[in-house]
Amino acid sequence: MLTPLRTGAYYDGCVYAYNSKGDFYRFDASDVSSYTNLGSVNLDVETDQVTGMAMDYTTGTMYGLTLSGKLVTIDLDNGAVTEIAATSEKVTALAIDKRGVLYAAGSTAIGVEAKLYTVDPKTAACTFVMDIPGAQVGTGSTYYGSMSYNAQMTYDFGTDRLYLHATYHTKQLAMSSGMYMFMLGEGTPELVNLGKISVQTAPGRTTKQGDAYLGLLSSIPTAEQTPVGKVNGILLNKTVGRLALGESLPAYRQGPPVQRGEPGHHLELLR
Repeated sequence: MLTPLRTGAYYDGCVYAYNSKGDFYRFDASDVSSYTNLGSVNLDVETDQVTGMAMDYTTGTMYGLTLSGKLVTIDLDNGAVTEIAATSEKVTALAIDKRGVLYAAGSTAIGVEAKLYTVDPKTAACTFVMDIPGAQVGTGSTYYGSMSYNAQMTYDFGTDRLYLHATYHTKQLAMSSGMYMFMLGEGTPELVNLGKISVQTAPGRTTKQGDAYLGLLSSIPTAEQTPVGKVNGILLNKTVGRLALGESLPAYRQGPPVQRGEPGHHLELLR
């Protein structure tokens, strides 16, 4: 049974996401009931988790933030993360715009107003952009492998805007500040507080406004909006796997597989 999701991001017809146990899934964006378990995150899930994910279309790289304060890249084949560096500020929510600019949001502690930063993808250094009045953004410690919900942030390619669902969730405390929209452009983004959200739990019933916590928040660009970026692989079959750059798919016949240099055909991606 699929346990609740904690963060995710859209890319190339699929939504990639981690659940509350650190398992990594790929969902068909056109039919989310169709999904594949690709593996598990290579973190100590008793104490750590991926709190935010976003795809950089300019480089074909999926980035993530961890509860332990690291900027990482994420392997879309199996969910394994590779550490880049520790972030210079406490941030948990992540989004990336069409220009490849990484944005992150976070609060230094419970009760502290959140801030928006840009993040250097090579050093994880955070540069202050603006305060987010009324918002708290953070994730509490993983409690014996039970991961808290995370604040969620995404970028809309059609409008050049960031959307942040600001929450601070711990084992003992759950706070939702609501949805914020950042209109990007020259200079400091224009900020709009869109208000709090609620979720219908059953016909005719809703949670109290502001008590909703999201497993993921991800904008899905249209074909026209999707940036033209670097190829990082071809998804041959959504239930099988990916073919990455530099790898080849040998042709199979009755008997052993065709090897390089033998008669036959193979598909190979080269830089």
